[in-house]
Amino acid sequence: MESSGLGRHRRLCMLSGLSGCGIAAMLGLCIVAVGCGSGERVASTPIQPALTELLAHYDELYDPTEHMLREEFRSPGYHTQIETGAAVHPTRESLIYALALLQRRNADDSDRAADIIRKVLTLQDVDPSSPTCGVWPWLLEEPLNAMAKPDLNWADFCGAQLVHMLIRHSDQLPSDLTQDMRTSLRHAVDAIRRRNVAPGYSNIAILGGGVCAAAGELLGDRDLLIYGRTRLQGVVAHTVKHGGFSEYN
Repeated sequence: MESSGLGRHRRLCMLSGLSGCGIAAMLGLCIVAVGCGSGERVASTPIQPALTELLAHYDELYDPTEHMLREEFRSPGYHTQIETGAAVHPTRESLIYALALLQRRNADDSDRAADIIRKVLTLQDVDPSSPTCGVWPWLLEEPLNAMAKPDLNWADFCGAQLVHMLIRHSDQLPSDLTQDMRTSLRHAVDAIRRRNVAPGYSNIAILGGGVCAAAGELLGDRDLLIYGRTRLQGVVAHTVKHGGFSEYN
């Protein structure tokens, strides 16, 4: 999704080590997935200036009524029917904010993060008979069935935030919420695996593989873990064969 602060958002996310912001962060998630395989929790990194800047920006955008970020929308011209300039509440960025709050660990940050996560979980399609089961809409204001075309990548992007929070910050969240997050993550990885993108779709092939590998370890699902690792190995082989990431060449 494109928004007025997208360039700043991507730059700060990559610098602060948060998931869901480009290939560098996708590879970071894969490192988290590999780290899980040792049976050890991945230690939180110290707060970086970029994370502090990102949080200062997102703190100003937080809408306590909806428990999500509220920002001005900039339409990319696809997937959505909402016009540029509308006030919207984005799902992915709200989850990234929740993850950043848990990483900051200030007073009341965990409570706000929990409120955000609970709200965004309600927006996921969990109907097993639906072709978009496991996927989120871009925006609170535009459910999946109202979008021009649902963006199936949102299972990968939002799933990345959930698995990251469950691995590194579950001790900061209520147990009933972490169980709901696990259920939501299961829906997301099922959608990712069902879609099974080709290794040439670099961004999503890496991200989805990392989410599945990490979730497989977290959920005790060996088949899912093997699928995620195999998918990542496929991306490596494809990249070596073609001399770079296909999606950006």
